[in-house]
Amino acid sequence: IRPDTADIPKPRQVYIQKGASIRRFLMDFGKVVGNSFTLWYKDGNILRLMAMQLAASFFFLLLFMGAIWFFFADLVPMVIAVSAGTSDYTAIAQLVQAFLARLITFLLVVAPLMLISALVEIYIRISMESRALTILGFAGKEINLSKVVRYILLSIWVAIMAITSWYSRKLFYVFLGIIALIVLAIILALVLPLLGILLAILAILAYAAYFFVIIYNSVRLALASAIFLTSDEGVLATARKA
Repeated sequence: IRPDTADIPKPRQVYIQKGASIRRFLMDFGKVVGNSFTLWYKDGNILRLMAMQLAASFFFLLLFMGAIWFFFADLVPMVIAVSAGTSDYTAIAQLVQAFLARLITFLLVVAPLMLISALVEIYIRISMESRALTILGFAGKEINLSKVVRYILLSIWVAIMAITSWYSRKLFYVFLGIIALIVLAIILALVLPLLGILLAILAILAYAAYFFVIIYNSVRLALASAIFLTSDEGVLATARKA
């Protein structure tokens, strides 16, 4: 059965269609670049979010510096005395012991503070991105704590995908081969150091070449956050769509 040749585009028609697609892509790319540099100061809501981001960063920085001063300020004279060389080994041991004792308490206080700071930073950032998408005509979804947590999970999963080439079987096998080469180099370095060093150099060169694949994957997945913020898709569905 012969196909209907009327539906087959002529070579010149295909060339024109490709040219139009390229021009459309360049125009869209120009808009993306232009919006990246100018959209932020054209909208009052984005400016307010930027001010909130700056204020939150300054506030948490003050809390962090205050925590350092509260827990470690009394150690400053001991540090000065040790630095001046006027203390014996007993004083040095006391300084180290006091520092470690305060460090544990400091971390117990600062760790939740840093977590809250990160959540606030991410919330403001995705609110800015959602607002920008709304300005460009996309219907943004409500930003709440659940959305922020799933956004963090999406960012982690997208990073894993970019590094491992998860959705490309051939490139994924290349990644596994590099990992196997690194493990083999470590094992051989304990038995045959020279061969292990040669394999390590080969693994480093292979990973350096694979780094461009990671950049390529990252560019392909760059729209994952925009898809997530404008739809009700889950983490895995958003990653597949991106």
